[in-house]
Amino acid sequence: MRKIYKNFLVAIIAIATTGLSHAQAWGNFANTTSGSLDGVAFTFSISEEVTPSKSGTNFEGADEGNAFYSAPGSWYSSAIKIKNLQEDHTFTITFESPIENLNFYVKDFRGSTLKFDQEFTLLSNTSLTAIDATTLSTNLPSSGIIQFNDPITTLTMTVISGSTSTSSRYIAFSNLETTGETDPPKTPETVELPYYEAFDYAVGDRLITEGTVSGLGEWQAGADGASTDPAIITSPTWATPTGLPAATGEALTFTGGGDNPYISITSQDVASTTLYTSLMFKVTSQALTTDAATNPFFLAYFGTTWVGTVFIQRVSDTEFQLGIGESTSRDNAVYTTDTYNVNDELFLVSSYTTGNNVTADAVAKLWVNPVVSATEPVATITSTEAIAPIADINRVYFVQAGGTDAVVDKTPTVIIDELRVANTWADVVSTIATLGVNDEYTKTNKLKLFPNPSSDFIQVSGLTATANYSIYNILGAEVRSGSVSENNKIEVANLINGLYFLKLESGNTIKFVKK
Repeated sequence: MRKIYKNFLVAIIAIATTGLSHAQAWGNFANTTSGSLDGVAFTFSISEEVTPSKSGTNFEGADEGNAFYSAPGSWYSSAIKIKNLQEDHTFTITFESPIENLNFYVKDFRGSTLKFDQEFTLLSNTSLTAIDATTLSTNLPSSGIIQFNDPITTLTMTVISGSTSTSSRYIAFSNLETTGETDPPKTPETVELPYYEAFDYAVGDRLITEGTVSGLGEWQAGADGASTDPAIITSPTWATPTGLPAATGEALTFTGGGDNPYISITSQDVASTTLYTSLMFKVTSQALTTDAATNPFFLAYFGTTWVGTVFIQRVSDTEFQLGIGESTSRDNAVYTTDTYNVNDELFLVSSYTTGNNVTADAVAKLWVNPVVSATEPVATITSTEAIAPIADINRVYFVQAGGTDAVVDKTPTVIIDELRVANTWADVVSTIATLGVNDEYTKTNKLKLFPNPSSDFIQVSGLTATANYSIYNILGAEVRSGSVSENNKIEVANLINGLYFLKLESGNTIKFVKK
């Protein structure tokens, strides 16, 4: 029998159908075999070859937790962790009395096939497939919700097949229909390029929600959000380069090991791809990186392996250099001859070109404080390290090095802001201001632009009167203007493919993509 090793968390949560509060919605494990759910006792069993343990904290003093949505992370503290779950292994939970409308949330199973002894309906998914009424197939980076059709007293899941990865897997149970207060767990979406992130979130929020694998915006993590960072902080008053828009929103900070957050991007053609990323960057402390020979990388593209990695190389307590590589090898990376000081404000642009992805002719580049213009200048440093061809690029990561020593080789404390990801230089050094883009306004006032992306025309709904508009390209040039009424068409067929901004006379702006 082929061994399929897994490491995932099982959180047993259900809500009775009598209007329970969120604080009553969680199962609490008294030990590795039993617990209770709002007074309903349950027993839990797994295949005997597997040794379970408590997730998060030990069993003594574990509370019942609050809501998965109103107090994220409590399910992690009340969960059972299971390692080395293999093909044909099972877990079973039996409730003392039936639980109706039981929902099952799965995240990051990465290619497993799971068999249940109860029929379910697939409610929402990212790369989940219901093979039949009782069998669930998962793909990378799978997440979604199924709901069991009948009241559940005993539920058994069997692993039919799966990947050999030991990364965390997540299962949670709830009854969303009876809460009446929250939405289902958010499934992050793949973002279209060009992508812009201003980190316009509340100061103090964690980028990845504690105990989950998703967070603010479309940010995700490969494992549960167990770190107190990355976190949102008040944006510095950046001295952005001439031509670059003033920073909006807030900023992101992280230090040492953490959640390794990423955004999923549209899968790139690895035979002919160039990806660019730009950001404002500041190192504020190197207290956790005391060895100059251990150079952590903090930014990378990823698909089947890390590529286009950006490194920080400590020179002294107050100085560092930056490096660019085509892989995770710090020794093969190329480093700047200039040194930079802690608290220097830097504008960085990195790129990775796959070449033909056959003869190992990929190229990685880094620009430090380049002149902002529509023309790509000569890079500050370039790496042509020969690496094996890659199969895919579909993520952009912030990488947090936990290191092997308490203070030697961890990621220094950094601040990052104004993140842009695109396939062209011009799109990541946009000379257009944010134009007052207000997503919260469009949500609250039901102002919507569709279809988006569009190849022929766009329409705006939610208008209460005819409004004048202007369309700007990514460089800030006005390419069209006119007036529009509710659901009238605005022709965009002759625009060059790319990101545009529709600005209304009210001052509100909506982004759209011409394809």
